[in-house]
Amino acid sequence: MSMLWQRFTERAKRVVIAAQEEAAHAGEPYVSPEDVVLGLVKESDSVATKVLERLGVAPERVRREIERRLGVHGGRRLNNNDVTLDPRTKHVLDFAYDEARQLKTNYIGTEHLLLGILREGEGIAFETLTELGVDIISARNEAASILGEKNVIPVSPETPGNIDAAEETPKGGGGMLWQRFTERAKRVVIAAQEVAANAGEPYVSPEHLMLGLINESDSVATKVLERLGVSTERARQEIERGIGERGYGKLSANDVTLDPRMKRVLDFAYDESRQSNTNYVGTEHLLLGIIREGDGISYRVLSKLGVDIVAARKEVVSYLGGESAAPVRREARDRQRGIVKRLPQRANYDRSTIHAILDEAFVCHLGFVVDGDPYVIPTNYARDGDRLILHGSPASRMLKTLREGVGVCVTVTILDGLVLARSAFHHSVNYRSVVLFGKATVIDDPEEKKEALRLFVEHVAPGRSTEARPPNDKELKQTLVLALAIEEVSAKIRTGPPVDDEEDYALPVWAGVIPLKLTHGDPIPDERPAQSE
Repeated sequence: MSMLWQRFTERAKRVVIAAQEEAAHAGEPYVSPEDVVLGLVKESDSVATKVLERLGVAPERVRREIERRLGVHGGRRLNNNDVTLDPRTKHVLDFAYDEARQLKTNYIGTEHLLLGILREGEGIAFETLTELGVDIISARNEAASILGEKNVIPVSPETPGNIDAAEETPKGGGGMLWQRFTERAKRVVIAAQEVAANAGEPYVSPEHLMLGLINESDSVATKVLERLGVSTERARQEIERGIGERGYGKLSANDVTLDPRMKRVLDFAYDESRQSNTNYVGTEHLLLGIIREGDGISYRVLSKLGVDIVAARKEVVSYLGGESAAPVRREARDRQRGIVKRLPQRANYDRSTIHAILDEAFVCHLGFVVDGDPYVIPTNYARDGDRLILHGSPASRMLKTLREGVGVCVTVTILDGLVLARSAFHHSVNYRSVVLFGKATVIDDPEEKKEALRLFVEHVAPGRSTEARPPNDKELKQTLVLALAIEEVSAKIRTGPPVDDEEDYALPVWAGVIPLKLTHGDPIPDERPAQSE
């Protein structure tokens, strides 16, 4: 980032260096946005800390809250040269640069770093600032006020504003971004506004945007969906069924504004355009923005129909005649929680490796939160391509919670051996594990549901589904089946002998690996005889 670094003020540079030191001191190989905030609050009397103070937030309280949430993590202290930026921090710096450009400054200061963290929109740093009452609009206004600006030029995806169909530009600012939209993309956004207004909805959501995309036939977005085997008509029906009747009578288009998720989609669309080195925002970028937003009915419908971010990006590049999608980050590694931070050399993001681990194991643990309390439940699962299948009783608290779209963390571990070292401290285990984050969707199509349950039986005992009676209609009704896209996922693997301190290799202590393996025992038949007819 050498060219970008030259734009940093001395204070901003000190903040980034302090963030690097925070990560190194904690034994973390990656600098996170949380480290950047800790660096920001150390730089007293900066524009960023003044913005926080004007918003009634003490920088010291921010520091305490983030350190409390981070807890004790990492290992032994690292050298600063061994620490690099994680993908979320790179995203924050991109946003900081964009904030500087939108505010028409020729430098990147501490205020832009603070705004970049707020725009990144996830993680401990963002959540802490939000809970303390800091939002992007207020922070921009305070930054502009401190710098002597009378007006702020907002970035349209994050600034409330209606779409004026006559002028085709967002009210309240955002014209610079709107000018990048192709005519088709503009028509899609305006159509989304009309869909919301006709339904009596005061906010334009990603679902309305998706319906607008589908209406724009022969666009790059619809071509991409068709190439992925998706019927746009089926997608429309699924979304409309999911939305249902929620409005309060038809509204005027001027009374409809963008909801927060929609602003986030547009932000992602702009980022997709920038990452793919295009000077416009087209329908394809809007589609990718909806998938990246990762929540809501549109996202769940697209996931159910087999559309994921990696495949969609590849089809966009292929359709537009590009050679590769190299400038675009993989969604599975785009967020910090999908990246292995502790001992990253053990990480593996290869999809075939992840699938092999999932196919070998039988039990996963599902972590989720209900009413502020965490739960971790063991359960069986099956894999269907790039989906993890879960099932159980509709009365199950776990499944009832997951079907509502609550975020879930799934872990699978295979223990391969006990690693006995010469010192107690260096004892370990050899293992293969997978961690998956996402939100589950309900499989309610009868045939798809039957196939999912067949896969469950085959996963446990291959070939058994051809022998056992399949579920009847009553049993199908008594079973809830969920699917979780295998997208935001990573594997972590340890192999090999123990690693002792050099001086301990002289100790007369046996060291090595005791292999472990899950194997079948001799079958134990059910002694109850078959019923005679």
